Amino acid sequence: MDKELGRVNDRMKKSYISLLFLFVFFYLPIISILETGLSPHNFSYILTDYYYQKIIYFTFKQAFLSTTVTLLVGLPGAYIISNYDFFGRKFLKSITMIPFVLPSILVVLSFVVLFGNNGVINSFLSHVNLRISFLYTWKAIILAHAFYNFPLVIRIVGASWERLSVHIEETARTLGAKRFFLFRKVTFPLLLPSILTSAILTFIFCFTSFAIVLAFGGVRYTTMEVEIYYLLQRSGNFNLGCSLAILQIMFLISLMFLYNKFSRLYLKEEKITKFKQKKKLRFSLDNIPIYLYFLLVFFMMILPMIAVGYYSLTKFTGYETVLSSYWYKMIFGRVYSPIIGSVALVSVKNSLFFGFCTVLLSLSMGIPAAYLRKVEIFLLVPLIVSGVTLGLGILKLFPFGGWWRIVLAHSLIAYPFVVRCVYIPLKKLDPSLLESALSLGASRIYAFFKIELPMIFSGIIVASSFAFAISVGELAATYLLYDGKYITMPIFIYRFISARRFGGAAAMGVLLMAITGIVFIIIDRMKEVEI
Repeated sequence: MDKELGRVNDRMKKSYISLLFLFVFFYLPIISILETGLSPHNFSYILTDYYYQKIIYFTFKQAFLSTTVTLLVGLPGAYIISNYDFFGRKFLKSITMIPFVLPSILVVLSFVVLFGNNGVINSFLSHVNLRISFLYTWKAIILAHAFYNFPLVIRIVGASWERLSVHIEETARTLGAKRFFLFRKVTFPLLLPSILTSAILTFIFCFTSFAIVLAFGGVRYTTMEVEIYYLLQRSGNFNLGCSLAILQIMFLISLMFLYNKFSRLYLKEEKITKFKQKKKLRFSLDNIPIYLYFLLVFFMMILPMIAVGYYSLTKFTGYETVLSSYWYKMIFGRVYSPIIGSVALVSVKNSLFFGFCTVLLSLSMGIPAAYLRKVEIFLLVPLIVSGVTLGLGILKLFPFGGWWRIVLAHSLIAYPFVVRCVYIPLKKLDPSLLESALSLGASRIYAFFKIELPMIFSGIIVASSFAFAISVGELAATYLLYDGKYITMPIFIYRFISARRFGGAAAMGVLLMAITGIVFIIIDRMKEVEI
């Protein structure tokens, strides 16, 4: 009994140290933003000035339109993946992890090399005197957000659709209910919590999107997130930036409570229902739309990677574009680049270094926090605070520079994912196993390594993978904190895109895709840890 009590006390101490870390390095920076930005004059100015009214309006508009298009693209996929068994289903289900591991700067790069004036699609269309030109408009922002987030809808709604009770549908059919009536009166109400959950999560991601809006929006299509960055980097107006960040935080907190409410309904519904038998998808005229959808998704995933790979092997000589390994030689040949003010390979080394440091810090703080039960909201708040806002708080509370600020920001962004990844296998652990081991004389350390660690090991691997992927792909907070010294792979890609050196951006993009691809494979193989 004394050993068990000691074990609990020891674990609680570590958990509270984790909470203290979160309070000092996350909540105090946010409090410092509140202290500076809580100004009635600033709020009045933002809410009455036409320029800021346009920014706030466009932020909501693009998030709403992006969410709508994302649902329109994602819901058919959720239906297909939950009701049919077919070749390629595993691939379609696997890509639903993409929004969690794919850096948004790679979405920007993919759109540039595909839809740019000299992109793959326009180069092909030029042979028939056609051209598409929407890249640097609000339409590009909406489409990029939909491309990035539709797998999230497939993942959340598809999982819910799979678990719908077969008995309800069968009973309705025996009573003569037609297909549309059955969907409207039975299926849709049961799916509504998962649809709203995915919609709110998508809205939050689009609302706080940074790289996509920064690259495609320009001055004309600016959101609150990008404007906060502009206020700090271009105007040096910390006070107004903090006030705008507070308005953003207030809305996101209200969304978080809505998300928490609907996600609880979604999880509750999952627990009380059973999997239904999937139909074998056979080739017929009726199923052609399903195959067309699957082909569309396949090409949406594969074509951008092919385009980025192709661009990385091209160089414009002044007269024509030729195949060349020039950009890879630049990256690995320690050639100084004036675009980034450094040797290209430094960005790779920095990203890997920050990634490993983020894994160590986020795991050391996140694993103890996973043992806590009643502070879920407190732990998950970092999930809805944007990267720029987090960077602003760290910049204000810790004005002295250093690479450690970037690692700190990355670790805080990864923190909620680490907690959840470890908590999922941890809640399956039978406490009686530990009690039996301790009662038989095993030490707390021995019991942890022999019983607990094997049970939560898969969660730790997935958590590490998420933390590493988040770090190497993060742009918003990093761009605010890097001081021109600690350039990373996403910053390299963005700077080269801005300088219209698309081949260099693509070569670095290939390396970043390779890293995130490895992470994707690791996470995909850990089937027992559902995120």
